[in-house]
Amino acid sequence: MKSSSIRVKLTIMNFIIMGLFLSIFSYLLYFTLSNVMQKELDNKLQSIAEAVATTAFRSPVTMLHKSQNIDEMLEVVMDRSTYGKFIQIIDRSGNVGDRTKNLEQRKLPVSKEALYNATKGHFSYNTIRFENEKYPVRVITYPYIKFKRVTNIVQVGSSMESIHTTLERFTLILLILVPCALLIISFAGWFMASSALTPVDSITKAARKITAENLTQRIRPTGSDDEIGSLTDTINDMISRLEISFNQILQFSADVSHELRTPLTVLKGGVDVTLRQKRAPEEYEELLISNLEEINRMQRIVDDLLMLSRADMGEIALEKRRVNMNPILTELKQQSDILAMAKKIKVELDLQSVIIINADELRIRQLLLNIISNAVKYSGEGGAISITAFEEDGFAYISVKDSGIGIAADDIPHLFNRFFRVDKARTGQEGGTGLGLSICKWIAKEHGGDILVESELGKGSTFTVKLAC
Repeated sequence: MKSSSIRVKLTIMNFIIMGLFLSIFSYLLYFTLSNVMQKELDNKLQSIAEAVATTAFRSPVTMLHKSQNIDEMLEVVMDRSTYGKFIQIIDRSGNVGDRTKNLEQRKLPVSKEALYNATKGHFSYNTIRFENEKYPVRVITYPYIKFKRVTNIVQVGSSMESIHTTLERFTLILLILVPCALLIISFAGWFMASSALTPVDSITKAARKITAENLTQRIRPTGSDDEIGSLTDTINDMISRLEISFNQILQFSADVSHELRTPLTVLKGGVDVTLRQKRAPEEYEELLISNLEEINRMQRIVDDLLMLSRADMGEIALEKRRVNMNPILTELKQQSDILAMAKKIKVELDLQSVIIINADELRIRQLLLNIISNAVKYSGEGGAISITAFEEDGFAYISVKDSGIGIAADDIPHLFNRFFRVDKARTGQEGGTGLGLSICKWIAKEHGGDILVESELGKGSTFTVKLAC
């Protein structure tokens, strides 16, 4: 399962990240501990070297017993506080003057750099290793200054056995604790990943049950504001949109079938009736004219459907440019006068400002002519139509108000749906396809605008086209 693979991936990722973190942390801890212990040892060696230099070269005992062994002298003067330390006294040339017994036949080596620093009055540290000794020795080379001149140099060394032993034990502890910690963290990561993905499993199982036959079903919300809750809400919103789209497709298919069935029925019925007996040439001609009208209507439906389908798929490219709408509206007014002449409808145009928009002129003409044609079509004899245009807040507003039959408030939200019919007064007998307003809506949206409708039954309608300038 995918959820299981995610759990494994999260656990492995957690293991790797924590392994790197613990390794780096352990190294830093080891490095810090090593430095601290060595610093403490260096400080102790410095204190002993200062004490030896001060005591050995200034003590009356030393002056009275120059042949006395350094161990005996330090025992008397320093109360054996240097036990376990290697002490050696050399001159400015590096020659050994005296040393403690525990050095036996060995001597503490002094490098040229340490000797040079000592002659300049600076002490220095270095680490050496005696032959056949397991642990190295830390040595300080410390100058004794008298009358602003280096007279002797004291070297104090101490075995680093305790440091190495402590670090070895600390390393062993880390080698045991770090893997154990990684195992515990991995199990904890697996548990947390499983807990976090449990709601995802529930969502997956619920989503698999949702098919085209039961799009009304939803995934039960978690009630939380976390990512899982957001995922649930997003999926439910997506299913809601799919349900709406699916229902629209079903309705659209039914509407198309209905719209095409009517002219096909008329064609078939007319042909059947005509073929039952011989007719006069005039009757055949009348039948062909009627059939041609129905064929033209079906062709308009198919063309409009094809256009809307291409628009939905984004295959129609608009050729936008800066267009002055005032001359276009004047031409449309003249065309509407011709359309309205048969019904004696008065058309008025009110251009309140110069309107220039970025638009596809051909599509805008199509939009406005469709709305004006509808206003003429559904206005009564001797009615009036007013066209008003103005610009406000970066938008152009073009309103077409008629004195026609009006539209019920419940029908307005569905007015731009494909094949939607308000009533029998707005049927195919008026010559429309039921797709004109859907096309108008699409054109307005493509121009960054919309179409607003205000209407009241028996008192007319106002269609306001809003376009971005």
